[in-house]
Amino acid sequence: MSENSEKDPLHAVKEQIKTQFKKAFDDLLEESLKSDTPDIDWLCRLYEELRTRICNLTPRRKDRIAKIHEDMDLDFFKQLVSHNVFDAVSMDSLIKYVFSEIKQLESPARNVETQAELEKVLKIFYTEGTTLATFVPVFLRSAHSCIDKIYEDKQKFLDQFKK
Repeated sequence: MSENSEKDPLHAVKEQIKTQFKKAFDDLLEESLKSDTPDIDWLCRLYEELRTRICNLTPRRKDRIAKIHEDMDLDFFKQLVSHNVFDAVSMDSLIKYVFSEIKQLESPARNVETQAELEKVLKIFYTEGTTLATFVPVFLRSAHSCIDKIYEDKQKFLDQFKK
């Protein structure tokens, strides 16, 4: 139990609710992806959200944003998913691309941690029995977690100037 939750019982409840919410989200996404009629629009929105969060880390770099939009083309992704041709090779490329972008945008001090997260994700991806339906929630959770750390580091850096 963390120090915060011992001091503040409300914190423990909030963390438990957050954990349950994330699990429910992952379960719904997995269920949708396993379905005969997956919610492609939802999957595309999640893809776009990931792309947007990466782009928002360099809001003044229009060239970089254009390149990310080109590399993570939403229309192309939707076509691949709609025609059921987004396969393991496509997923592998997406994983490596996203984590490469994260490593470029984060503090170099975080690169070892992010590389370890990438290796963990790839290990899960290549485990026998893993399907895109079971893996996509894992990938999204990991990628967003690494991006969250960049935003946290950025906020800590900005807070230093406020003092």
